[in-house]
Amino acid sequence: MLEFLRKYPEFIVLPTKTIEELSIQGKKGPSPRDWTHLGECLQQFRKEGDDIVVNNRNYLTEIASAYIGFSYAMKFAEFCEVERKHEIDVKQVLNSMNEGLAKRLREEFKSNPKLSVPTAHSLLDLVKKTDLSEKQEKNLLTFLECCPNEAIAAFIKGWQKEGKTQFLKWRCTPKRYKIYNAAMLNRERKADGKSAYENWVATFTKINNLTEADLDRDDITIAA
Repeated sequence: MLEFLRKYPEFIVLPTKTIEELSIQGKKGPSPRDWTHLGECLQQFRKEGDDIVVNNRNYLTEIASAYIGFSYAMKFAEFCEVERKHEIDVKQVLNSMNEGLAKRLREEFKSNPKLSVPTAHSLLDLVKKTDLSEKQEKNLLTFLECCPNEAIAAFIKGWQKEGKTQFLKWRCTPKRYKIYNAAMLNRERKADGKSAYENWVATFTKINNLTEADLDRDDITIAA
């Protein structure tokens, strides 16, 4: 539960306006005391050999609703099922990426796409604190190749906003430009028969004297 509250500290003490709106709707929202009582309840379940936090989403939602209200209980149960159960070690992703880990990420994100965005956010928090080595930069590219476009876009938008200089330094090869633009640009074709992404490919390859096959290369440096 502490992991959940560390990620969503705004749920510890709700704004007065939110509490009033919930009350008008006949709904309940959590208070610090409610979280304490829920924690004691979950601890009691564990003492009795029944950890309902794992693999028990519906039952956990039902139990937690009595303490923190249904909508917050649903979010807490989802966190336990998706983010806690399948938590990925982002330090390993950044520092020790290998084909085995990449395969696991692709499989995890394919079967559970919701997992990719929070994983990307957690990795971004680590990246911003790191002076990236060449190996770490390549590991980051491999991670993004495992992600659905939604997670790639979330990661890159956050990186541009919070660490633009670091992002621009990383985005220095055709392959890195490609993964960025493939996630960010619309692929629907317009009246002229080309999509925004296809127009970017044509312009980028012409300006940099590249072929389309070169867009899959990470060994060519593109001048900023």
